[in-house]
Amino acid sequence: PLQDVIYGKKYLATLDFVDTARVVIYGGSYGGYMVLAVLTFAPTEFAAGVDAVGPSNLITFLKSIPPYWQPWIKYWYKEIGDPVKDKKLYHERSPLNFADRIVRPLFVIHGANDPRVKQAESAARVADPEPKLTTWSFGEEVSDRDFAASVKARVGGVRPPVPPARPPGGSRSHG
Repeated sequence: PLQDVIYGKKYLATLDFVDTARVVIYGGSYGGYMVLAVLTFAPTEFAAGVDAVGPSNLITFLKSIPPYWQPWIKYWYKEIGDPVKDKKLYHERSPLNFADRIVRPLFVIHGANDPRVKQAESAARVADPEPKLTTWSFGEEVSDRDFAASVKARVGGVRPPVPPARPPGGSRSHG
């Protein structure tokens, strides 16, 4: 999946109207994990990243999932590996363990009461003394426009993603 994201940016480079020096990666949940993975394992590929509730430590993430996710866990173990037997692989794939590699601005959006993505792990990413890391914790629903405006303010000239239109009377939740 990491290479898929990078190839997606390479496709964008073929479009005349895209300035690849200003392309930002954004994602929530697994997409948030991909943001962290790209900024950690391909640190100069994107201008900045926005991680909304993305897990950064795969081992603690798996320990926090609810019992009703068990069918999904069996699939995860089959595809990725068992976190006990394959602990080294999980360590290598967990962006939190390599956060020092991040060189682009990273905006972290995190729920203060998130039961699966531990706030301490978001705090650890943001505890870096370099000004490239910013976090925004919330306990209530946060609108796309609110955090898009915050991203724009944080990363300067990089344009935040334009949120899709909401259905009449509809709402979306992040995480």
